[in-house]
Amino acid sequence: MSAQPSEHDGHDVIRLGGETAVVVPMHEYHTLKALRDRASAEQVEEAEIDAAIAEHEAWKAAGSSRIRPTHGPRIAADGLRNRCPADRG
Repeated sequence: MSAQPSEHDGHDVIRLGGETAVVVPMHEYHTLKALRDRASAEQVEEAEIDAAIAEHEAWKAAGSSRIRPTHGPRIAADGLRNRCPADRG
């Protein structure tokens, strides 16, 4: 495991077993958890889509030639944001 400074809002990044995680203070974690717990299912889905798109864009910007991991959310970012919510089911 290694902790490295990052461009993730000033937080450190940990890489372990092919996974990458951002280290956040416990207060920030609890705040984010409370927000998720209070959000509607639709709001959580929208946030997950936004996060997946941001992750994909960062991956593309890094110029990675590696194949994307098979775990975690995989989406086709192009056009997904503009889909009608009724089409997402």
